[in-house]
Amino acid sequence: MSINVHIQPDASLPQPLYTQLADIMRSRITSGFWPAHHKLAAEPDLAQHFGVSRGTLRNAIRLLMREGLLSQVQGRGTFVLPAPADRPDNNASLAGLLRTAGIPFETRPISRQSIESSDFYARMIGSGPYLRYVRLRCLVEGPFTLMENVLSVPVCGDIPEEVRLDDGFYQVLTRDLSVSVSHFRRSIMAIAAPKDAAPLLEVAVGAPVLRIEQVGYLSDGRAFEYATALIRSDRHSLRMTVDGTGQGQ
Repeated sequence: MSINVHIQPDASLPQPLYTQLADIMRSRITSGFWPAHHKLAAEPDLAQHFGVSRGTLRNAIRLLMREGLLSQVQGRGTFVLPAPADRPDNNASLAGLLRTAGIPFETRPISRQSIESSDFYARMIGSGPYLRYVRLRCLVEGPFTLMENVLSVPVCGDIPEEVRLDDGFYQVLTRDLSVSVSHFRRSIMAIAAPKDAAPLLEVAVGAPVLRIEQVGYLSDGRAFEYATALIRSDRHSLRMTVDGTGQGQ
C-alpha cells in the first residue's frame, strides 16, 4: 500500500512559501519518513516535486540547517542529520556561566531598537516586529562580550522600555514576562573582529574573536529570539565535559 505524501506549499496562504516548505520538510524528518543520513534529491528535482522555485527551496533548506535538521556537503548534496543525543546545557546564558565560575562582571546597555520588518530575522524567528538589544559585558580586565539579542514581538510581546534586560536576560524573560524558554540551538565559530564591534571590545579590527550565534525556542516550539555574541578570545577559555560513551573525536 502506498501513501500519498506529495504536499505542496500554498501561495494563497499568508505564511511565506519557504516557511511552509520548511514545515513540510521538517515533518518528513521528524516523522522518520526522511531518516537520519537520508540524502535529499537534487535541488531542481526537489523544487519541481514541491512546486516551488529553487530560491524558495534554498531558503527552506537554510532554515532547517539553522535548526540542526539538515547539513550540506560540498559536492555531495544535502543530508538529514541524526537527532542530537547530547543533553542540553542548563546554563542558558553567558552570565550564568560567569556566575557559576565566580567571575565578577557588569553589563552595559548599548542600544534598544524597534525593527518593523527584516527578511533575515524573519527567516530566523518568524515575522516582525522585533526588539533589538545590544549590550556589552565587561570583566575586571575590561570588555569581554558584545551581545545582540533580537526578540520576536509577536511571541514575547512589546516589552516596555523600563524593563531592564541588561543582566539576567533569560531570567527576566522567564520570571517577569512569562516567556517559557525551552532550549537553544547554537553555532560557534572564530571570525575577524568587525570594524563596528572592535572599538567596543577594545581590540584591533580583524583581531580574532569568537562568535556565538543562537536561536531560542519556547516550550511550544516557537522561535522567540535570534542572538549573537562576540567574545574576546584572549579573555576566556571554553571548557566542557563530554560523555565518554559517545563516539567523538
